[in-house]
Amino acid sequence: MPQWAAAVAGSALFSVQNSPPLVRITSSLRCNQANSCIECICLSVFRHDDSTDLGTRRKIARTMAFTFLDWFAILGYVAITLLVGLYFRRKSLKSTKDYFVAGSTVSWWLAGTSMVATTFSADTPLVVAGLVYTQGIAGNWLWWAFLPSGMMTVFLFARLWRRSGLMTDVQFAELRYAGKPAAFLRGFRAIYLGLLMNCLILGWVTKAMTSIIATTLGPTMQGWPGLFKITGSLTTIFGSGFSGTDGQALAICIFFLIPFTGIYVSLGGLWGVLWTDLFQFILKMAIVIVVAWYAVAAAVGMGP
Repeated sequence: MPQWAAAVAGSALFSVQNSPPLVRITSSLRCNQANSCIECICLSVFRHDDSTDLGTRRKIARTMAFTFLDWFAILGYVAITLLVGLYFRRKSLKSTKDYFVAGSTVSWWLAGTSMVATTFSADTPLVVAGLVYTQGIAGNWLWWAFLPSGMMTVFLFARLWRRSGLMTDVQFAELRYAGKPAAFLRGFRAIYLGLLMNCLILGWVTKAMTSIIATTLGPTMQGWPGLFKITGSLTTIFGSGFSGTDGQALAICIFFLIPFTGIYVSLGGLWGVLWTDLFQFILKMAIVIVVAWYAVAAAVGMGP
């Protein structure tokens, strides 16, 4: 199993560190190098009652370092995503309608796949894994309950939305109501959704991605002195949020992943978003199926 796929499996299992059964191992298993020790970074995510011996844990920690093949897969993904954004740039720049709503000519299967892919973000595998771990399969009803509203969106509201000719959600306020109160409501909803809600969502998604990066890239990041200098300066300015492995992972999110996402989204408009969502959905589903296979095999079957 490639490291880049195994890293996803590790992040999905190890990053549910805030669940009650998962705690950091006792200080007796730590060395005196604290956060700079590669082995301690990976060892710290094991359960406190895990029967795995320390030697095996150290071996697992060392194997988490990325290889050339891992970086090749990641760079290939980045290149494909950017190329898709560039490819649809000309098509999206024909008009405002083309840029924001893809000219209202999107196929149902492409729009549906994009909707599903959008809900499958960095926090999804962590949350679902945590729910199943703590509550069993029944924990999935927390998100299975969304099915009725999703079906109403597809079969009822989507048709009405297309008929209205609206491009944004906040635009609906001035279509349904009139006058200055309607304009105020539109402005209020724009600020509420654009700042408060979006910042909240970005916060928890970024937290999830930080956990994934800290787990998968923890050992590898220790060989990046430039990253240490950046996070050291940020720690001096902003406090302990940028310290340690989690701080380094947060810096990667802020200075690389978020700008990268903004670039390819801005380049291709909604057309670029739809097709990159399709590519990412196929890639992610293939990876999680492989991860599930390896996880069940590693657990010696589905039994108790």
